[in-house]
Amino acid sequence: MDAVTPWRDLLALIAPHAPAGKNVRPPFALEVMLRIHLLQKLFGHSDPAMEECLHDVPLYRGFAHLDTGMTRIPDESNILRFRHLLEAHSLAPKILNCINAKLAACGLLLKAGRWSMPP
Repeated sequence: MDAVTPWRDLLALIAPHAPAGKNVRPPFALEVMLRIHLLQKLFGHSDPAMEECLHDVPLYRGFAHLDTGMTRIPDESNILRFRHLLEAHSLAPKILNCINAKLAACGLLLKAGRWSMPP
């Protein structure tokens, strides 16, 4: 997934809409939240289930770039707020288009949950 996901392009889509981080706690990095969002969509987890998986599944934490020594892990409300940010600015279709363009450039096609070579 790392090899075919245009992280830089996706982060450039989201960054202009991200909150300034003037809260008491610093916000999580956009890339961390985007990676969690994509994991959540890929595996069909609810927000509470995604939070639980981040605590229980080392592979998820590794993919999301959450170091093992981190004392903070995004909770379900962080995950919800990030999804609402994407929804409020209609970013989900743009993210999908960006990923599909990268896949097509690599000669890949995502169809019915599996990778295929185009005909």
